[in-house]
Amino acid sequence: MTMLDDGSWGPARNIIPFTGGDLACQSEFYIRAAEEIKSLGENLWILFETNGYSPTSKNLDSSKDSGIDSFWLDISLR
Repeated sequence: MTMLDDGSWGPARNIIPFTGGDLACQSEFYIRAAEEIKSLGENLWILFETNGYSPTSKNLDSSKDSGIDSFWLDISLR
């Protein structure tokens, strides 16, 4: 179940970020979560940020189809 807290979102705060490492290794979870968030009909944007180890063209296409609005790829030069 997805619930929204009235104090945590609104104008200029309508972006839900998925961040924190290699999210693409659990792409099915994030695809289902994005579909559920989009089904709320609240004009929420979804950002998917990954370090780039597991994104495949299949994962990215499925993620795009689920309603994820933006993909960020973090590249660390060490």
